[in-house]
Amino acid sequence: MFALVLGMLVCVAVSAAVIAYAAREAQRESREFWTPEGERLIAGVRRRGTELKAQGEGMRQHARRATVRGAQAAGDEQQTVQTDDPPAPAGAYSGP
Repeated sequence: MFALVLGMLVCVAVSAAVIAYAAREAQRESREFWTPEGERLIAGVRRRGTELKAQGEGMRQHARRATVRGAQAAGDEQQTVQTDDPPAPAGAYSGP
């Protein structure tokens, strides 16, 4: 089983190296690496990612306000609501 996983990792590494080499050569020769359709696809993915990030931020702020209002409505004086983001775990992706 270990040999199978190791072989797959080697194949992925070799394929990444080949793609990087092809992209570098295309850049040196001032050729486009992506086709026009690929460029449109990449632009759409980036745009959609930005939209989803903004939507997620809005949802997070709404949830935070609802949590604070719920705690205030309950009248629980002992409950403390943290309004700052919790620290990210070590090694977590923090975004661009």
